[in-house]
Amino acid sequence: MTKIWEKILGIHPIGVTDNFFDLGGHSLLAVQLTSEIRKITNKDFPVMALFHNQTIERLAGIIADRSWSVQWSSAVPIHTGGSKKPLFTVHDTNMARFLEPDQPLYILTHPSKDDNNLAPYETVEKIAAKNLKEMRTVQPKGPYLIGGFCFWAIVALEMVHQLTKQGEEVSLFFLVEPSNIDLPNHQPQDTSFKSRVIHHGRNLEPLNVKEKLVYLIQKTFHKIKSKTNYKYITYTIKTIICSIYVRLGRPLPHALRSFYFFDYIEKIMKSYIPKVYSGKAVLFYADKILPGTHEKWNNLITGGVEIHKVTGAKHLNILRDPYVGIWAKQLSAYLKKAQATKEGRKA
Repeated sequence: MTKIWEKILGIHPIGVTDNFFDLGGHSLLAVQLTSEIRKITNKDFPVMALFHNQTIERLAGIIADRSWSVQWSSAVPIHTGGSKKPLFTVHDTNMARFLEPDQPLYILTHPSKDDNNLAPYETVEKIAAKNLKEMRTVQPKGPYLIGGFCFWAIVALEMVHQLTKQGEEVSLFFLVEPSNIDLPNHQPQDTSFKSRVIHHGRNLEPLNVKEKLVYLIQKTFHKIKSKTNYKYITYTIKTIICSIYVRLGRPLPHALRSFYFFDYIEKIMKSYIPKVYSGKAVLFYADKILPGTHEKWNNLITGGVEIHKVTGAKHLNILRDPYVGIWAKQLSAYLKKAQATKEGRKA
C-alpha cells in the first residue's frame, strides 16, 4: 500500500499514519489510487473508502476487514482541529494545506463518490438539500462558510438560497471556476416531439409548396446525418448500456462511470433555473473566461461579486500546485474576515 501511495503522490518516503490530503492528495488522485487498490485486491473498492480512511494504516485496516460498509456520510472531514467555524466545500478543492491550522474543513462529496449509487438525485435542488442535511450533522446552525468548484459551484449557490430561505446566515460564499449559467429568466428548452412539430409547423407556414418540400428534405437529411454520426452512435450505445446497469441495480463498469456521471450533470443543469442571491460572493477564475460570464454572475449575486483571476491557471489545474496555493491563500484572508467575531458575522 505504501508503494502505491508513493507512486500516485510522487512522494518518498510516506509513513503509514500520514494523511492522504495533507500530502497533496485530491479527488483526481483518489480515483487513481483506488483503481490501483482494486487491481491488487481484486475487489470493487469505492473511492469513498479513501475519503473516510485517509491514512495507509486505516485504509489497510478496512481492506483486511470483510465486514466494512461503503455507506458513509458525504460530509468528509479533511481537517477537524481548531475552534473556528468549519468551512464546507462542494467537491474536493485540494486547499487544506494553505488554510490556517485551526480552520476545520469538510468536503461535501457528490453521489459519484459512492460507486454503488452514482446519481440518486435528479435535480440540483435535491442535491443541495442532501448536502445541507449532511452539513448540519457537523454544524447545526449558521453562520455558514460555503464554496464549490465547477458544476458544484452551482450546487453551492442553490445551498445558500435554501439556507437564506430557512433564515440562516452565510458569512462567506466562494466559487472556483464556476460553470457558466443562464440568467433567472431562462426557461428550460422544450425538446419534446410535440414542441418540435409546432416549431417546424411555424417555419413551414409562410413557405410555398416547393419551399416546403426543400425544407423537409433538408431537415430529414440533417437528421439522418446526425443519427449516423460516430459520436452520436457511441453516445447512444453508452447511454443504453448505463441504463441497463442502473435498472438492474448493478454497479456500472469503471470505464463508464465518468461518462454516466457527467451526462447526468449536463441533463440536470439544463433543467435548473437559478434564483437571484441577495448576498455576496468571491469568485476565483483561471486565465480564460467565457465572454459575458462576469455579467451573468453579477446579475445573479446582487450583494456584490469580488473576482480574482489566477494567472496561468486552466480549468482543472486551478486545483493543483502551484495555482491552488495562490487562490487558497487569498481565500484564507476572506475566512479571517468572515470569522472576525465569535459569531462570524463581520463578513
